[in-house]
Amino acid sequence: MPLPDTGKRSSRLAAIALGLALLGAASMVYYEFGFFIPRVQEAHLAKHMVGQYLVGQDIYPVWLTTREWLAGRVDPYSPAVTREIQVALFGRPMDGQFPTDPPSDYRTFAYPAFTDLILWPATTLPFRILRMVWIALLVVLLVAAVFLWTQTFSWRVSAAWFAVMALLTVCSYPELEGLSVGQLGLFVGFLLAASLWALQRGRQLLAGLLMALTTIKPQMTLLAILYLVFWSLHDWRRRWRFSMSFLGSMFLLTGASLAVWPHWISSWAHVLLGYRSYTSSLGKPAPRVRFRVPQQCRSRTGSGDLGSGSNLARPRSRSWLSGILAYALRLAGPDFDYSARRPVAVR
Repeated sequence: MPLPDTGKRSSRLAAIALGLALLGAASMVYYEFGFFIPRVQEAHLAKHMVGQYLVGQDIYPVWLTTREWLAGRVDPYSPAVTREIQVALFGRPMDGQFPTDPPSDYRTFAYPAFTDLILWPATTLPFRILRMVWIALLVVLLVAAVFLWTQTFSWRVSAAWFAVMALLTVCSYPELEGLSVGQLGLFVGFLLAASLWALQRGRQLLAGLLMALTTIKPQMTLLAILYLVFWSLHDWRRRWRFSMSFLGSMFLLTGASLAVWPHWISSWAHVLLGYRSYTSSLGKPAPRVRFRVPQQCRSRTGSGDLGSGSNLARPRSRSWLSGILAYALRLAGPDFDYSARRPVAVR
């Protein structure tokens, strides 16, 4: 009796999945840019908050504060800079002129000051050009992040199934929202994936540097960093390079930014204390997403399972890391920081 041609059946299934993914991706793109964003514009118009840049809103404060720094080392957290950001994004300052106005510190620059040092080359472009280049770059980095996650967790997928994964990731609601505003969380998601990929391949110095760069949005990766530092301490003789690279990179980033803005840490801390209140005043609604945590992470809590092997790719170590990432990224806060959650959710 002839055996069924599983190869043809698998190829047919992948082709069907790819067709459905294309249909779903096109539907989500239409929903986001043909339906949702126009409704957001209408809502902003009703609140008298129509500025120049609905697209690229998240990268604009970085672009502006970096230019202000190059022009005269202006404090990026100052009320004057916040007012400039509001005028550009909403057409006027948030001064309580209308009952629907958010707090006066709405859209204050909320990143660590070294974010401007990392991204300062972007200021060489006019913002209208920069935002398009930045969004195109984020699309490429999203696809690259999907690939890096598959490599980090040793998933073997064909080109067709990878295309399905990439399409469903890039054209999902959170990612489209992030792309529309140029959200730095998508960039951090790529850096996180690249760091773990480098670590899984024994490139500890590179992994530590990339992990340090993720701290431009520390709420996304804090628990992952704590886990990996603990993992490094568990076998210090073999893993010390990761922690030393991370700490050294953080020292350089913090020191360089303190040299430019001596009081930025206290100013940033003050902004963070009020961040939740003013971001919730005018946020776009995001869907609730449920994440499945690996069974090993839920059922095995003994310290022996944490990074027990010399290679991060061991099954138990990967499961623990997946769980840590899932819980850490659920605490990320902003609606657009979902790019790093995707591989954990589908695992």
